[in-house]
Amino acid sequence: MAESLCEDLSSSLANMEQVEEAYKKGLQTCRYGWVNSTKLVILRHESNTLCASGQIGITKKIQDGNKYDAFCYDATGPEEFLRQSLANLRK
Repeated sequence: MAESLCEDLSSSLANMEQVEEAYKKGLQTCRYGWVNSTKLVILRHESNTLCASGQIGITKKIQDGNKYDAFCYDATGPEEFLRQSLANLRK
């Protein structure tokens, strides 16, 4: 499901290397998203109790059957970018 959503956005589901690179460039989210269709992660530079219980870094979550976003990667533009789709996908 996550892969097809990213394809609909003319991008692909991000892998961990792409997510790590986006994190290094400053990407921060407050929602978990699918990576590689097998992992759920959230990217935090600043602590916020409402986001990943205040943790910082790239935090992984165990799949629990809930719906989550997807991290989509696009390398075709002037700069590579990663975006988080807000589609609430269930794996």
